[in-house]
Amino acid sequence: MAWRSPQRSPGKITTGNDGTGTAQQLGGVNFSVAAGVDIAQIPYKGSAPATTDLLGGVVDSQFDNLVTLVPFVKSGRLKALAVSSTHRVTALPDVPTLAESALPGFETGTWYGIVAPKGTPKPVVDKLNAELLRMLALPEIRTKLVSMSLEPAGGTAAEFGALVKSDLAKNAPIVKAANVTVD
Repeated sequence: MAWRSPQRSPGKITTGNDGTGTAQQLGGVNFSVAAGVDIAQIPYKGSAPATTDLLGGVVDSQFDNLVTLVPFVKSGRLKALAVSSTHRVTALPDVPTLAESALPGFETGTWYGIVAPKGTPKPVVDKLNAELLRMLALPEIRTKLVSMSLEPAGGTAAEFGALVKSDLAKNAPIVKAANVTVD
């Protein structure tokens, strides 16, 4: 979560995100519920317009990927309040997690993955996975990903499938409670 300036409208907090139904919107809703604070979720059509409005003072805060916000935090234009992962991140080692600073057990976030069409033969999936893991282990690839504020990880196709199912189950009540619909 990033913050630009003191609240301009006492009693009303706004947070921008990169669109309806995105992990960032769900993270903001999840935070609002967990913190017991009414925060107006402002969905944008992407990270860039949300960040522009945060920098311009139109919204008070933003839930977004580190890739988008870290350059502005490092330049001093934004203040990072916390990260929503389970651990501090390499790009912002002095920024606490929400769990350690305010909401024990809180975790939400985004990840990137590679998928194949349903029915892709297991040997093909296994070969693709092995090659991806090999590439993630290359120092130049890891360095590039870290420089982009990404945290390289890997695992098996089954582990990734379990992560997807777990996140869908975890987010279903948030979607329902907030009446999130995709436009």
